[in-house]
Amino acid sequence: MIFKTSHRKTQWKVLPVLLLLWGCTNKHDVSNEKDTQSITAVSAARAKAFNDGDAEGIAIHFTDDALLMAPGKPAAQGREAVKAYYQLIFDE
Repeated sequence: MIFKTSHRKTQWKVLPVLLLLWGCTNKHDVSNEKDTQSITAVSAARAKAFNDGDAEGIAIHFTDDALLMAPGKPAAQGREAVKAYYQLIFDE
């Protein structure tokens, strides 16, 4: 009877580990291709806007509550602040 009790205790210790491992398995064929394409498209659009000197074209990719943390500058919040920051760069 001692063996059976000890065996049951071991089962209860191993069970959570097995459940954790089972939950971490990739059961679905998940592809990141669509996300990668979206990120690449946004990056290309922002690069084009930068090369064209289009501050609005850059700012459109930021949310209204975005936080821009440019080197050597105080943090600026909002799409309009992002637009203004890049416009200053282009006006120099």
